[in-house]
Amino acid sequence: MTAQKDPIKDPMACVPAVAVAKSRRERAGGERRFTDFFGRDADELSKLPVQARVAALARMAEDWDAYASAQVEHAPRNAYGEVVIEPESEWKAVTLPYEQAAGIRAAAGKPAAYAAVAWRTEYRGWILVCSPKDGLASGRIMAVARVVDCSPVTPDMAKALGVRLGSQWIVWTFRDILAVETTAIRGSTGVWHHVVPS
Repeated sequence: MTAQKDPIKDPMACVPAVAVAKSRRERAGGERRFTDFFGRDADELSKLPVQARVAALARMAEDWDAYASAQVEHAPRNAYGEVVIEPESEWKAVTLPYEQAAGIRAAAGKPAAYAAVAWRTEYRGWILVCSPKDGLASGRIMAVARVVDCSPVTPDMAKALGVRLGSQWIVWTFRDILAVETTAIRGSTGVWHHVVPS
């Protein structure tokens, strides 16, 4: 029997839709903003039984999704209808090769877009799609979309995306795609938490 993974060390193993941070709360009447639960809150969660931890992480994921959805809904648009990413807002983000990020941006308004990625994520929800300009140190935000699925590449998808069938590529499916007013960003690997500078 395989040992159950600790959701604090590997939360993705236990909560399929878990986000990597709690929802930020609006600053009103001195109310504090949310904090990354891998930091201060991790000690508190580690004392809970596994099922209680999973439930707590799931609630955090729900909070995050509600926050991210509200951000997208209320984000200002520029004269071209592109989403304007506001200072101090917080997002999940992923860096993809320019051709894929540009393709997702170009699919704004279409039912879906796809990207072949060398790794899988269990994250589901709104994400900034970024492209590198000079490695990860410099890049641009290209779009915001929902990650709705990550699956092994199929014959039809391999042909459409120009990747070899039988390889380790994972197809990410994006929906609700919106073009973003391109903004400079310092990228990272994997799905990361991005706080827009003020």
